[in-house]
Amino acid sequence: MRIGVIGAGMIGAAAARHLAKDGHDVVLVGPGEPENKADHKGVFGSHYDAGRITRRIDPSAFWAHVSDESLSRYDEIEADSGVSFHEQTGLLMAAPAGHTAISSTIDVAKSMDVPFSHFDSAGLDKQFANFAFFGEEEGLYEGEVAGHIDPRALVQAQKKAAVKHGARLIEQEAKEIAERNGGVRINTADQQIEVEQVFLAMCGFTDMLVPDPLPLKGYSRTILLAEIDEMQALKLADMPAIIRYFADGTNMYMLPPIRYPNGRIYFKIGGDPVDNPLHGIEEIKAFFRSGGHAHVGELLEMRMREVLRDVTLGEMHMSTCITTYTEHGLPML
Repeated sequence: MRIGVIGAGMIGAAAARHLAKDGHDVVLVGPGEPENKADHKGVFGSHYDAGRITRRIDPSAFWAHVSDESLSRYDEIEADSGVSFHEQTGLLMAAPAGHTAISSTIDVAKSMDVPFSHFDSAGLDKQFANFAFFGEEEGLYEGEVAGHIDPRALVQAQKKAAVKHGARLIEQEAKEIAERNGGVRINTADQQIEVEQVFLAMCGFTDMLVPDPLPLKGYSRTILLAEIDEMQALKLADMPAIIRYFADGTNMYMLPPIRYPNGRIYFKIGGDPVDNPLHGIEEIKAFFRSGGHAHVGELLEMRMREVLRDVTLGEMHMSTCITTYTEHGLPML
């Protein structure tokens, strides 16, 4: 079957690899990363970054299983593509004692036989001296496999593997799709591609191509990058990624020091205190170009300084992505 996959990000590139390996005639359609986000008028991806947390422990049984399935394929994808994208640094999840996120995660991890360590406040202070903890907290640590991926590199790896197995890559934005003669025509700026079926992997930009809006909600996400020097990064080489839940219902995540494409080393932190919905394609594009919400950046900087002990932070940079949700919170095909 000839299948067009529209959207060449983390989901679309993966779909193209799977379909090509299954023997389908695959066309993957999607532009690359824009050189200058601030001036870009087209679509954006949310993988324009060097760090994403990856782990199996999660309060949701569904997402824990999906993550486990994904992690089990990392070695295969790296070998198939020749591109490395995964760092095993471990993951710490911390929360006020008795928080449901901890108890739910324990139940899910045990049901899946995922090994983890459980720490009380004293254990957290002793085992994770780089982090500051507040009051009575408890935490879970996953050491095997968990850590972080480079999402740009993962997308590159998926694309290379897809092409290796016969997929064709068209690095253009799909402008229109139309049912035609029992199949579908995909129009780009200068090409017409005839396929039998289309798989849309455009997340928040899906409504650009479907005739009726889908029940999707997109929310803005601001992230903060804080630079540190080489010496500090060396001292923090064994630091895990962290997910932190707070008593007020908010949460944050932070990655260990990562070297970015510009050669500099950054901590990355995220965790918007509220969901800010984005309405319509132009509003989504405008947010990507904006560089993020300043008030969220200020909150993230405060939390980073509270959590990290004995670390001198340098220049701060904000960036953007969006998260897209269905009505039930699970993927929709």
